[in-house]
Amino acid sequence: MPNASGIYSRRLSNGDILALRMSDGGHRKAYNVKVIDSEFPIDLQEFSLGSASALAAAGTGWSLVQDSSSNNLLEPGDDWELYQVFYGIHPSYAWIYRRYPGNVDRGSLRGTRATGGQTGYVSGAQSPLRCPSERTEVFTLKGGGSPSYFGYLPYAEPSSVTMRMSFYIGTYYLEKVDVKTLSNFELARVKPITFGGRKALVVAPSWLSDAFK
Repeated sequence: MPNASGIYSRRLSNGDILALRMSDGGHRKAYNVKVIDSEFPIDLQEFSLGSASALAAAGTGWSLVQDSSSNNLLEPGDDWELYQVFYGIHPSYAWIYRRYPGNVDRGSLRGTRATGGQTGYVSGAQSPLRCPSERTEVFTLKGGGSPSYFGYLPYAEPSSVTMRMSFYIGTYYLEKVDVKTLSNFELARVKPITFGGRKALVVAPSWLSDAFK
C-alpha cells in the first residue's frame, strides 16, 4: 500500500548541492545550485480534471493546474525557487498521464505514448488522493514550463467519473554555486535532478541560463 513516508524521505535539506539537468536550447547542461532554505508543505491543493467516460480515448482531456487567473500553480512565481511536487489521485481506479512541459509526453517505452495505453500512467490505487506516492515526483522552476495531466477511465463501469488530484508542494530557495569552489567531499554529494526526462530535457528558463553565462 503506498504511503506518504516515501515523499518525506525525498525531501531536500538546507545545504544540499543540486545539479539541475536541463537543456540550454541545444545541449544538455547541469546548473549547480545550493539549497539555502525550504518551506514544507505549501498545501495539498485539490484540483478537478473533469469527467471521463468509460474507455473513452478522449478521457478528461489535458489540463494544466491553474487558478482562476490562469496562473500555473505547479510552477514557482519567483527566480531561484524550486518546487518539488507530488500528486494523489481519486478515484482509485483512475489512470493519470503526464506531460512535462505541457506538450511533451512522458512515460513512453518506445515511440509515442498513447493515453489509454499500458505505459506512462499512475493510478489512484498507486497514489491515493491524500497520500501521494514518490513515483509522482516532479521538479519545476519559474519559466521552465508546467506539467499537464490527462485522466482515463479504464473500466466499463461506472459509465463516467469525475477525476480529482491533490498536490503536495515543497518550496526550496536556491543560490548559484561555482563547482570550482567545492571540495571533493561536496562534489561527491551533489544530487542530480533531471527536468522532464532525457528525452527531451526541459529548456532552462532565461533567468537561470543568464546567471550561468
